[in-house]
Amino acid sequence: TYVKEPCAQADMEHRFFLHVSPLDDADLPDTRREAGFDNLDFDFGSYGILIDDRCATVRSLPGYDIAKIATGQFTAEGEVWRDMYAFPVHESE
Repeated sequence: TYVKEPCAQADMEHRFFLHVSPLDDADLPDTRREAGFDNLDFDFGSYGILIDDRCATVRSLPGYDIAKIATGQFTAEGEVWRDMYAFPVHESE
């Protein structure tokens, strides 16, 4: 879920990247294994909503165990912003 408040038109213009890396690369489609992540990039206009000065969008994640997620927005010139979260790995006892 992405939420921005206040939200301006410029916040919604740039394409979002959403790269999901599984714990096990075998969970990726063959075409994504070399990259090591699922590419779930999207445009705000396809998934988002603007209410007053708040914008939000929700994306579903794959059903496999996730190691990390990298997300942000980009233009032809490069990244506008980026964030990353690596999920803690818990060893089985």
